[in-house]
Amino acid sequence: MVLAFNDKVGSIAKLKSQTSWHVAMSEDYKVMDIEGKLLAILHKGAVDRDYPGFALSSILFENIITSLTLFHGYPVKKSAVYNGPGLLFLSNGTSLTAHAAPDITKIIAQVELRHDKDKKLAFIPDEDLEGTYQ
Repeated sequence: MVLAFNDKVGSIAKLKSQTSWHVAMSEDYKVMDIEGKLLAILHKGAVDRDYPGFALSSILFENIITSLTLFHGYPVKKSAVYNGPGLLFLSNGTSLTAHAAPDITKIIAQVELRHDKDKKLAFIPDEDLEGTYQ
């Protein structure tokens, strides 16, 4: 999440997330305690994490947008959303590698809050958005 503020123009906020933060094991991995005792084995293909990334982070994002709007009294709100290919991550127990995932979507939401509809805010640069609606 990125937030930029200009007291003469307004605020701009951007949220970048995925529909899911999914991590699966790329190989078997032994989980040991501090003394070296085996606690569990995460088998190849087992899901280590699967969080609803955008669903969780968008709650905070919307609350920030609402708070800024109420506090500063912004009458103008402009939103833009980009949906693109997402990633799933494979873990060997010590590192992650990213892979394309057709069932996961990357979502980038940007909201401009302005005092004057004719004044423009600069777009927050993003490598995922090069060549799109910026």
